[in-house]
Amino acid sequence: MPTERLTDTGSQGADTGRLVRITRRLRSHADFPPLMGLCRELESTILRKERRVVFVGVLKTGKSTLINALLGAPILPVRANRATGVPVRVGYAERLTATVVRDHGRGTEEARVWPDELARYILLDLTTSIAVPPPRIGEVRIGVPVPALQAGWTLVDTPGLQDTPALTERTLGEIECADLAVLVLAADKLLSESEQAMAHTLNARLRGNVIFVINRLGLVEEKDRSEILQRARDVLGGLGNCLVGNPAIFACDARAALAGAPDPGFRAFERHLGTLLTGAAGERIAVLSRVAWAESRITSAHDAASTALAENEAKRAAVVADEESARDRERRHRRQAIREAHMALRRLRSEIHGLVEPFVDDAARSAVELVDADRAWPKRLTVCFRGPLKAVHDRVTARVAGSLAPLELTAPTLWFAVTAEEAVEHMLDQSRALRESVAAYHVYTGVAAGSGMSATLSRWLCNWLYSPSMSREQLEKAVRQTAEALLPRLVADVRHHLDVVDELLAAAASTDVCHDPSAAVQEATAAVIEAERLVTRIEMLRRAIAEAAREALA
Repeated sequence: MPTERLTDTGSQGADTGRLVRITRRLRSHADFPPLMGLCRELESTILRKERRVVFVGVLKTGKSTLINALLGAPILPVRANRATGVPVRVGYAERLTATVVRDHGRGTEEARVWPDELARYILLDLTTSIAVPPPRIGEVRIGVPVPALQAGWTLVDTPGLQDTPALTERTLGEIECADLAVLVLAADKLLSESEQAMAHTLNARLRGNVIFVINRLGLVEEKDRSEILQRARDVLGGLGNCLVGNPAIFACDARAALAGAPDPGFRAFERHLGTLLTGAAGERIAVLSRVAWAESRITSAHDAASTALAENEAKRAAVVADEESARDRERRHRRQAIREAHMALRRLRSEIHGLVEPFVDDAARSAVELVDADRAWPKRLTVCFRGPLKAVHDRVTARVAGSLAPLELTAPTLWFAVTAEEAVEHMLDQSRALRESVAAYHVYTGVAAGSGMSATLSRWLCNWLYSPSMSREQLEKAVRQTAEALLPRLVADVRHHLDVVDELLAAAASTDVCHDPSAAVQEATAAVIEAERLVTRIEMLRRAIAEAAREALA
């Protein structure tokens, strides 16, 4: 049964007000959804009631024996050819208890065991070339009636560092959750390069909450002990802090102390640790280590968010570059299309007469067809010009539309200054015979209309009695002469129309291709903005934690 070896020098159950004040700052950032999980994790760890003293060291430095000496009894199993293979947590209980936590992959299962059976659940087998930990054992929990642990402190024994990668990983996981670390060094193999690296890692991670114990001092001749202690002070100088020590270094032989032999170094370590565990410094130690852990988690989150931001920015830049490249290709294609449209218009200018001159033959042919089809042709002379004018219009506009089609530009409307009605008026002014024929037709239609006959009979009588004084050939000639007289005006109208189209192309050439951001760009931009917000909020959270820690430690 363990004795009360750890000295109780202060209050049991330290006030957690400082830690609570820190978590209040967290809650002001928990309203940001991406940080809710992190804030909950930080608050849960910062307010954790259990405070952990983690004993760390390379294989076979006597960590378990040192804990046994503190407990005053050989609670943890120790063997010459065996070593600790799983984390062992020693906390307060009214009587000695032991619990094994098994990991089944899908969850954990706790089972009480007899304390004298602990070796089978804790120790590695070192007789083989590869140390094998006990199968499917997550951790072992031991309860002991040691008053100094009533304040919520737990002593954690860990597998030796650098034994196997898996065991080292488990030990590093325990260090992450430590409030105070005891780095156990072997006097006969003091401070290798790996141990020095571990000392600095622990110091940085726990903000100096590290005690250094040089164990197995009995393996070193007495005349060399002062030299060993001085070397430790030289190598470890600058580590620790004002709460734990700058640095706190103790040299002892835990095995001899456990056996009851007087060991001043162990007694000094025991008193010092008891003061830290049960005194007023306990909460400040917890604040330091937990703020350090929180800042480490926040830094990891910040690094991940910054990486995500950089990736999102790179993605957005790539999407924007792709779209800009597509726009450049579109601009080149558009410039080429504009050049080709200008060339098509130049060809069209050279072909204007060929497009307009058929108007004369079309008008003459329409006149012949009109005379042959309708004796009442004097009232329908506009037919001679309306169709041919539309034919010219359609030929020109079709060519222009074809030139502009690759640019998706709408061609302006082609207007002719001459209408079919004006052409007829011009033709009547130039032909006396045509005027007489038209006048005679109107006389006969007037007589028929005033006779009181029906419209059908009136129209039949008019057509039977009326005989135009102008022959078909004369009408064809008059129409042709009029059409030829109108040709220069039609050509001028077409040229003006092509000038307007040229201006349209010039405006298109001076206008850049503009598009609203695509869905891909908008999505990438939204991701960047969200990542920037997350990075900013994490930085705010980090500043808030640091400020709260300064206030808590003031």
